[in-house]
Amino acid sequence: GLTPAMAIAQLTPRPHLNIFPSIFTPQTDSVGIKRFTERVIEYCNVIFPGFSFIDYGDPAGNQQAQTDERTCFDIQRDFKDAQGYPLVQVEAGEITWTGRHKAMEEALRRIEDDGVPFVQIDPRERFLIDAFKGGYRKKKIANKELYLDEPEKNEYSHLMNALEYLVSRLQYGRPMVRKKPVDDNVALTYSA
Repeated sequence: GLTPAMAIAQLTPRPHLNIFPSIFTPQTDSVGIKRFTERVIEYCNVIFPGFSFIDYGDPAGNQQAQTDERTCFDIQRDFKDAQGYPLVQVEAGEITWTGRHKAMEEALRRIEDDGVPFVQIDPRERFLIDAFKGGYRKKKIANKELYLDEPEKNEYSHLMNALEYLVSRLQYGRPMVRKKPVDDNVALTYSA
C-alpha cells in the first residue's frame, strides 16, 4: 500500500530479539515504495552504519503491478551498493495472519535461559509499545461485543504486520542467505 512500515530488530546470540525504533508512514500520508526504500536506506545508514540487513516483507510485495509488471521487491532490488549488490533483498514473510499471530504469540511468551524474555523492545519505540498496549487489536463487530479473529486495520496495523513478518520467519522460516557477506552486525528488517 501507500502507508509502508518497517520494523527493525536484532537477533542476539543469547538469543534475544531486540526491537529498535522503526519507520512507518502515518495513515494521513502517502509514500510509494521507491521513496520509502530511499528513506529506509538513509535511516539504516545513519543509525546502523556498517550493519548488514536481512529483509522480510509482505508477500504482496511479490505481486506485479498492472502498470509496468514489476513488483515492489523488484523496485527495492534496484538500490545497489558500490560493489553492485542489492541493498534490499526481501524474502516474503508468512502470508496468513494466523501463522504470523501464532509466531508472535510464541515469541512474546518465550523466556530464555538467562531468565529474560526473548522479545526486548527499545523504550524509545513508543508507537510499537502503544500497539502492544491495545492499539493493535481484533476487529469489533459493530454494535456488538463480538470480535472477529483478525486485526483491525488502523494506524498500528502496518507496523505490527511488519514485526509479524519478521518474527514469523525467525520462528518458522529459514534465515535468508544473502549474496553479499554478512558480518557480526546484522539487523533484521521488514519493509514493503
